[in-house]
Amino acid sequence: MSFLTPLYERPNNILEKQRYYQNNHAALYMRGPRQKLYFGAFCALFAGGMIGTVYAIGNLVADNKAE
Repeated sequence: MSFLTPLYERPNNILEKQRYYQNNHAALYMRGPRQKLYFGAFCALFAGGMIGTVYAIGNLVADNKAE
């Protein structure tokens, strides 16, 4: 079972992470190490979905049928 050792014998970094998050004054959703990447991807996907939805609703209102 030595291949599972890295899963349960890891250093405890909870206090360091807690100090980092509590001393950082950025918005909570931007405090993590890769949060800019995650937030940017979320915003891009959300914007794409909203544009597609508005386009489809506009076609339904204007009675343009997709063929």
